[in-house]
Amino acid sequence: MCQSKDLSRALPHWETRQKHKANAMSVTGTAKLWLKALTRISGLIARPVREAQGESGVVLQPYRGYGSPTEVFLIGRVFRQSRPPPETRQDNLLADLRDIGQRIARHAVPNADGTVWFYGAEEPFTTDQDGYFRIHLSPALSPPEDRLWHTMDLALEQPQAVQAQAQIFIPPANCRYVVISDIDDTIMYTGVANKLRMLWRLFVEDAESRVAFPGVGALYRALHAGASGDQQNPMLYVSRAPWGIYEVLEEFFARHGIPVGPILFLREWGVSWTSPLPRARFA
Repeated sequence: MCQSKDLSRALPHWETRQKHKANAMSVTGTAKLWLKALTRISGLIARPVREAQGESGVVLQPYRGYGSPTEVFLIGRVFRQSRPPPETRQDNLLADLRDIGQRIARHAVPNADGTVWFYGAEEPFTTDQDGYFRIHLSPALSPPEDRLWHTMDLALEQPQAVQAQAQIFIPPANCRYVVISDIDDTIMYTGVANKLRMLWRLFVEDAESRVAFPGVGALYRALHAGASGDQQNPMLYVSRAPWGIYEVLEEFFARHGIPVGPILFLREWGVSWTSPLPRARFA
């Protein structure tokens, strides 16, 4: 009888301890997920800082271009950012956060002069007030037909010498159409208005079901391949998102098997330490 009373008294305390333990484990698990998400997101966002071409503060960053055997188009940007010495670079969360700070603090370089070369053609460029430049160029030589992506060489002359390379997509002669697709609420659920939720879904939860619309990868691969299966139809994507999430969308496309192609953003958000709010300026 006494043992029964002791058990009845101890049981509620044991259940309470188990609930506290379960809650603690839940909090710990959630914290680990957030840390994992923060580490992966920061690593991705910091990647442009580490991979940007230009080691002396001025960076020449071209985006994917596209065109035909007779004319190609490219967008790029020139900006200035500080870089840590090579011996101090590390792959950890603190290093990623440092690189993100450098990315936010980078400054556009207006009126920078450079030159591009592409299959015998040469064309100068000058950046606008936000550091962007646009190239329309007609190749002097016919691009080889045995490849889809072609290399364009770029060089900045001032404010300092920097070299870079860009990838240009030229579709084959047997392609039948061009696919021009919006990204927001067409390929993926809109995440531009809530970037944190989009990044959480992309890197922590099931990206296939939480981010992309069902079947979008298979549909766009079919459009790219065409009826014959080898048309390699060009894919162009547009978005109202800021240029700053270019690398996030590249990761998104790779995760869902969506054919790559040039991504054209319709506005320059221009976020910086001194101007934290996006500007309503369309590209």
